[in-house]
Amino acid sequence: MLMRASLLLLLLSFILSWPRFKVVFSAETNAALAAASLTTLAGAVSLCAIGLAVAQHGALAGALLVAGAVCSTRLTETVPPWASISVSALCLAAYIETAAGIA
Repeated sequence: MLMRASLLLLLLSFILSWPRFKVVFSAETNAALAAASLTTLAGAVSLCAIGLAVAQHGALAGALLVAGAVCSTRLTETVPPWASISVSALCLAAYIETAAGIA
């Protein structure tokens, strides 16, 4: 049960950080937006979530995390970026704390 809750935290951290991080990959993105500190933080959270999913749960779980989160990001695009990144970082911190408790 605790493992499922920790995976949910990891999924939420990726879902909430992906909309801001994906602007880096768009050709139409303003250079200032792509280099903003909020975008950098979103990138760090996204990449950390992917890395933790693959490292602790395997490549299949990592691939499912990315696929599920990318499909779910439409739900969070109306949330202000600062709020979604803040909650995303908190979810990642909670995941790290629960994962340390499991191990």
